[in-house]
Amino acid sequence: MLEEIWADWEASGRKKFVDGVKRCFKGEGTALSSPNYSVLDKLIYSLLSGVVVGKMKREQVVSCLAELITEKSEVANIVVDVIALIDIETQVMDNKDERMRLAALLRDLNRYLSEELVKERIELELLGESAILKNPKKFFNTVIKLKTKLFYKQQKFNLFREESEGYAKLITDLNQDLDKVKLPYILQSIHSLIGYFNLDPNRVLDIILESFEKQPHQFKFFIDLLKEFLSDRDTLKELLHFKYSHYSENSEEDHTPESLYTVTALLIIHDILTLDDVYSWLSPSDATMGDEWSLEVSEAKAFLRKMTMVSTKSQDDDEKSKEKDAAKDSAKKNQKFGLLTAFYKLSNWELAEKMLANLPRDYCISQPAVSRALCSLAHRTLDPVYQQYNGLTSRIKHTKHEHL
Repeated sequence: MLEEIWADWEASGRKKFVDGVKRCFKGEGTALSSPNYSVLDKLIYSLLSGVVVGKMKREQVVSCLAELITEKSEVANIVVDVIALIDIETQVMDNKDERMRLAALLRDLNRYLSEELVKERIELELLGESAILKNPKKFFNTVIKLKTKLFYKQQKFNLFREESEGYAKLITDLNQDLDKVKLPYILQSIHSLIGYFNLDPNRVLDIILESFEKQPHQFKFFIDLLKEFLSDRDTLKELLHFKYSHYSENSEEDHTPESLYTVTALLIIHDILTLDDVYSWLSPSDATMGDEWSLEVSEAKAFLRKMTMVSTKSQDDDEKSKEKDAAKDSAKKNQKFGLLTAFYKLSNWELAEKMLANLPRDYCISQPAVSRALCSLAHRTLDPVYQQYNGLTSRIKHTKHEHL
């Protein structure tokens, strides 16, 4: 039937086609809601493809579609979608003549279509071939920049070096006497400051951690605050990872502060983070520590062999002192020793043992900071038994060791 319409277009074909399209809209509010939408889509597709393959004259089809678009604006959406489909087909077939006819057809129809609709749905290559865009490459770059600005570029407000009023109020709230305030009040205050001063939530989290480091004795408050404030724990992981990486890679003189180890250990103990989350950030690697321990053992054995030898060289003492200083500096930079010490100080034997399972046990326990923390844990653990059975009179004062 369609072949008959195309063959007799001038006499009666055009009228039959227009009547068929109008019947698809009859009694319906929109083209998409029409039960005859698929028929309408096929009619317009067959008409436009007839022009592309050379069976129909372009001027006749353009005037017909212009009449339909004028009466029913929704036809423009279908026409543009069909042209986009034919564009893909001609690209696959790689027929230059059909591409030229399609570009000419779009150029003539563009007068009856909205500019936004055409540029939104038609590929840039066809827009360039039909001369709708004079410089498709420049337009493409403009679109990419606009999308980047709208969807990917993050706006940052109120850096520390700029307007600092919001951060100053935040620091004041977090470093007051927290025994006199309640968590809901502080949490509401933080949210209000973020909204009013457009504070970056990542920097707010960093300040919370810094305040936590300054007041580790208020760990119950800060743990509850972090559980309420954090919507995604990945941000906390990235922030702590950055801190540990800074001290291990970019700082030659400064060592990782003990307060950071304490905060990290508390976050793990209270199930905000896991040991597996943190362990991979710490330096040095397990293999490096194993090599260091093997070297230290071999040097100790060599020292024992040299004890019976008398040396008259004055440089020996200087070299030994330098070696000791280097060993101390290496131990201070070892972040795994630091976290292990924090676990012992916080009386968490289980997590400390979990760490030691991956490390040279003797090497770790031989470190002064670790051994002192372990002895302190032993004191605190045995203290209740000692207090009960020591048999000392109450008039004698003695030290009590309590868990944190």
